[in-house]
Amino acid sequence: MTRPVRFLHLADVHLGAAFAGVDATDARVRQALVRAPYEAFDRAIDLAVERAVDFVAIAGDLYNHAERNIKAQFAVQAAASRLAKAGIPAFVARGNHDPEGGGTAQLALPDSFRSFASDRVERIAVSLEGEEVCGVYGRSYARAAETRNLASEFGRHADDRVSVGVLHANFGGSRDHEPYAPCGADDLRASRMDYWALGHIHLPGTVLDEPLAVYAGSAQGLNPKERGARGCFLVEIDENGPRVEFVETCSVRWEAAKIDLSGIESLDALREAVADACAGLSGGGRPVISRLELNGRTPVHRELRRSGLLADVLEQARDDAMMLDPWVWLDRMVVRTEDEIDLEQLRCSTDFVGEVVRAADGYLAEGAGELVQESIAPLLDKLGLDAGGLDASDIVVRARTACLDALGVEGSS
Repeated sequence: MTRPVRFLHLADVHLGAAFAGVDATDARVRQALVRAPYEAFDRAIDLAVERAVDFVAIAGDLYNHAERNIKAQFAVQAAASRLAKAGIPAFVARGNHDPEGGGTAQLALPDSFRSFASDRVERIAVSLEGEEVCGVYGRSYARAAETRNLASEFGRHADDRVSVGVLHANFGGSRDHEPYAPCGADDLRASRMDYWALGHIHLPGTVLDEPLAVYAGSAQGLNPKERGARGCFLVEIDENGPRVEFVETCSVRWEAAKIDLSGIESLDALREAVADACAGLSGGGRPVISRLELNGRTPVHRELRRSGLLADVLEQARDDAMMLDPWVWLDRMVVRTEDEIDLEQLRCSTDFVGEVVRAADGYLAEGAGELVQESIAPLLDKLGLDAGGLDASDIVVRARTACLDALGVEGSS
């Protein structure tokens, strides 16, 4: 091989995505969220040009919708033109959000920006210094709900020095994503690719070491569950195998933090604790949208439960955090605190309060999972939600706290 093959692996940009499930009442937050997917895409293209990669592999869901709105198409057209000017081809395997043939308005793209065929696995040859050294293999979705195992159709060409597979797929049966183009380790190994550039799972990371199979993850976190750094991978492959470098591209990070209020005795001290937590979140160089969970046994528990007070605390905390550089927006604040009560004393009492504490003890001792499945899971099932991620013990503790609050049990301090 004359030199290593270098390329950029990108996926799940979701241009045109609308952010949902977040309180973005501040105009700066709204504007940042609208721009974020486009800015992430631009950063990835900047990176490809700056590093002079040999090609860009996009593993599905470049667009968020099959109809591909015109703003998103303009963004892709501009990016494709920049790559073409730099002599960098781009190869796109369309996914469930942007299957082949979606939409009506189609802006012209340079020939160097190519989508893989949807009726077969297509091989595109890449030459370096006049010599063909790499085969890039991919297949696009013909329809959104692609449930066939497409990875099983990939196979290395005998003359390839380097083989790269590009696919939007659910590896290993992830329950957090739709079971589209499902595949397993045996399928990827059988193809004899040197590297699998995967899309569909929004968490970046390696899912298989041999051959190396990597999810680029979402270029920009799209909801409060997609926390932490989001970006793309620079990949280099030589005779020693592939090496990857993760590069962050997101404009806004989603985060979550827990604050232990044990020992906090006043609202002033609470405000200071929240401000410290937000200052810690602001250190990553990008604006942050975060959810805070307040927990611990604290004298301010009853104050936080008082009608309207939490909203006032949140409003003030937001004002404080938005003055940071970069700013932090508190999407919501969840109270999981408890009063400073003597549970052992209540446990020994013979009244109804004692019965409540002992009943909770029983569920915790026996394992609360069965209780959750019997009482809560059916309701969640009707709502189309999964009960698998619930912390059953936490639910019992929170129920105990709510009952003691309703019964007027107060702390000793």
